[in-house]
Amino acid sequence: MKITDKRTKFNPDKYVKDDYGTDEIYIAEDLNTKDSDKAEQAILAYAKNHIGAWFDYFSVNNEKFRMDLMFLFVDQWNSNDRYLRNLSQKPVLMFNFLYAIVMQLLGEQRLNSPAPRVRATKPNVSQEAVDLRDDLLRQIFWLNKAPVIFQTAFMYALGGGYGAWLVELDYENPKTFDLAIKLREIPDPRTCFWDPDALESDKSDGMFSGFFTAHTPEQFHMLFPNAKSDLSFMVTSGYNDEYARIWRQGKKINVAHFWVKEEYNEEVVQLSNGESMTAEEAKELLIQQDKLVSMLRKSQKFGAQVPASHLEKVEIERQRSSVCYKIRHYKMIADEILEVREWPSDYLPVVFLDCQSFVLDGQQTTNSIHKFAQDEQRYLNYIRSEAAEAMLNLNHGNWVGTPKNIEGKIGELWRNPQRSKAILLANYDEKGNLPQFVPPPSISTSFETQFQQGVMNVQQIMGRYDDNRGQETNADSGKAVKARQNAGNLSAFVPFNNLERAVEQTGRICVSLFPAVFDATRPMMVRGKNGGERSVMLNEPSLNGEYKNDMSVTGFDVTIETGGSFALQREAAMEQLQEVMALAPQLAAGLMDKYVENLDVENMPDIVERVQEMMLGIPIPQIISKETGKQIPPAPPGPPNPQMAAVQQKQQQSKMDFQVHQAQQEIDREKLTLQSQQMVQDSINDHAKNLTDVMAMNQKLQADLLRSKTELTRAHMGHKTDLVKHISSMLHQAKTNEQTQNSE
Repeated sequence: MKITDKRTKFNPDKYVKDDYGTDEIYIAEDLNTKDSDKAEQAILAYAKNHIGAWFDYFSVNNEKFRMDLMFLFVDQWNSNDRYLRNLSQKPVLMFNFLYAIVMQLLGEQRLNSPAPRVRATKPNVSQEAVDLRDDLLRQIFWLNKAPVIFQTAFMYALGGGYGAWLVELDYENPKTFDLAIKLREIPDPRTCFWDPDALESDKSDGMFSGFFTAHTPEQFHMLFPNAKSDLSFMVTSGYNDEYARIWRQGKKINVAHFWVKEEYNEEVVQLSNGESMTAEEAKELLIQQDKLVSMLRKSQKFGAQVPASHLEKVEIERQRSSVCYKIRHYKMIADEILEVREWPSDYLPVVFLDCQSFVLDGQQTTNSIHKFAQDEQRYLNYIRSEAAEAMLNLNHGNWVGTPKNIEGKIGELWRNPQRSKAILLANYDEKGNLPQFVPPPSISTSFETQFQQGVMNVQQIMGRYDDNRGQETNADSGKAVKARQNAGNLSAFVPFNNLERAVEQTGRICVSLFPAVFDATRPMMVRGKNGGERSVMLNEPSLNGEYKNDMSVTGFDVTIETGGSFALQREAAMEQLQEVMALAPQLAAGLMDKYVENLDVENMPDIVERVQEMMLGIPIPQIISKETGKQIPPAPPGPPNPQMAAVQQKQQQSKMDFQVHQAQQEIDREKLTLQSQQMVQDSINDHAKNLTDVMAMNQKLQADLLRSKTELTRAHMGHKTDLVKHISSMLHQAKTNEQTQNSE
């Protein structure tokens, strides 16, 4: 794939059909015509209108995103309450139970990170091709540290309501032309945008998506040296001033990265073998088919045996016109399109990760996982702050007296009597009384009661109990503990499921990019299920004109495979398997791999594969040798055993006899193959010899005919010459006779 700038001509079949505020419509191809300026402004207007529509649609969610993240990670007191408590010199404390719950969910997600798996969608796709793309996708995820990217987006989704990441193409390094698939974190999901009409949870069915990047003037002119201006891209939408700070980042220049689907019509056909493809692909296939059948028929004339099925031709049975899309990637500022690239995939590259949202009256509302527990968390902070104030006042008793008691210089001692380390002096009042000490009240036990009730309320709202964190509780039995754990796991099912769907879409995007990225012969490292790497040659040409590891082959999709989504599910599965194996010990050996699958260990897939190989009877040294690539050391020699030596000798002799027999069979097969090839070659040689003889005879006949014709012509010319000479002689004789008679 070639990366081009905006002056490179594209060839889409249809215009983008939408309202640009003008009667005309434009696409990327029009940037090369005499109306290029008009087309550029029309495309910019299209982008501004649609991006602005997203921010109008999603503005409330963007505001809640910031507020929820601030509450979870920064400050749980509103500014007015904090000001009043500080003014009264009261403690302002935070006991953030929500943070611990969210971090626990993040750790659980990282431990059970979704793993995409490639599968075939067409019957003629080989398992080898599926495994190659599966290993290649695993390598791409590993190189890009995909679990970290997914964890960051999941943190934003749990804390703010949604997250996002990007799939893009870039060169492997600055000194190569080889492209690579990159996964990128998006630091602030609020800078992204999608189609408001998208229905899928990952926004994959929308017509456009994108995000904004901010650059200093120096960075901007280095990245876009041909830019005519440096005006930041802005939209006309109802976003508020608080959100606008994302866009106006000091003196930075905002660049919009805008991917849009451009519509065109495509003729689709169905062949007699049931396969569907475009009419252009079918045309090329039929041409290649005709050539192949013609070659096979010629080989039949030379005696080759060709199965009748190889001579059958597929034909087009049905044809229809389908609406398809090409995706363009525009980089633009306020008044200029900086670059245009064709995105070689059917899927938009910006993936939306939803936490838990709903649609009401046509409006999507996103919620963080802690949204409805925030009021209870505030209540806990109030309780703890008041309890702390009461604790501080334990040693702060009060004195009751009259103004007469503290008149004069001793009044300074009574401004803060707790600080006085000496005796407190006082005056008698008119009635002869001194100040009386009033002890402070004890801390109310209601603080602790209300605090414990608040903690329980937070757990109930979040659906995450102490049992989910492995702490001791008041549960009476193991079943009660597991019931609470199960309830907690189910409460987080929706965010985890949305993450799996987003990761699945990411794998689908990557696989769809393979034909464009790996379009030439190149070596590539791939990663197997056990984490081992190996080198493969992609698009490797072979002697028969085909390609090994052909990456242009299509017909693949991606699914998600995960272990136990939660620890409780794994534990329940292990207990049930243990009960089955205890009741039927003969099944234990056959269920061991399923038991190991539910272990909560880091290298669980590798352990499962090793157990399965052991169940197949493969020796452990051979398994370790395959995994590590190390050779198995030879066994140390033992004392000779006559009986064992005889048995080994007999086995060795049988093995040698078998090898000799196999070698003889291989020789016989090669002889038959050579004889067949020789027969075909002799037939070809005989035919060629006969053809040569016929051509030689033909050439000789042509030469004889030419020679006869030449001789005949020469004879004819000689006869004419003799006749002329004879006539001339007769005329001369007659003239002589006449002269003689006249002289007489």
